[in-house]
Amino acid sequence: RIRALLEDTSLARGAAFFTRGWGLPVTQGNVTARLSTSTTATMRLPTVPGQAYDVLLRMDPFPAPSGEGPLPNVRLFADGLPAGRVELTWNPERIGTYLVPMPIAIREWTDLQFMVDRTGTGPDRLRVWWVQVRLRQAHRPSSP
Repeated sequence: RIRALLEDTSLARGAAFFTRGWGLPVTQGNVTARLSTSTTATMRLPTVPGQAYDVLLRMDPFPAPSGEGPLPNVRLFADGLPAGRVELTWNPERIGTYLVPMPIAIREWTDLQFMVDRTGTGPDRLRVWWVQVRLRQAHRPSSP
């Protein structure tokens, strides 16, 4: 079942994956996204124990920044273990793209927690449009 889910890993619209701290899908223009309801939110990702993954995230700070102030960073935790830190960027014409290497999965489902580090009076939540779980390919040196 998990392997079948990993064949179609764009999870942004699946309610079952947005477990805590997310609102209902919201459509703005051509984009349907989920908004976090606070500075902490959790998703459940399909994984196979013993495998390493990269997670492709398409997300923006929310609400949209109104000035030149600093943007928040997002700390990510996989099953409670640090998984990375993303420095959010802002382009009103394109949703930000971030690739996060995840620790080796220890369960069939990995809880990915997002923690927004708010800076000043700027955005304090997230708008997530796309999440894709990718099996990390082992680096193999090229043959001479």
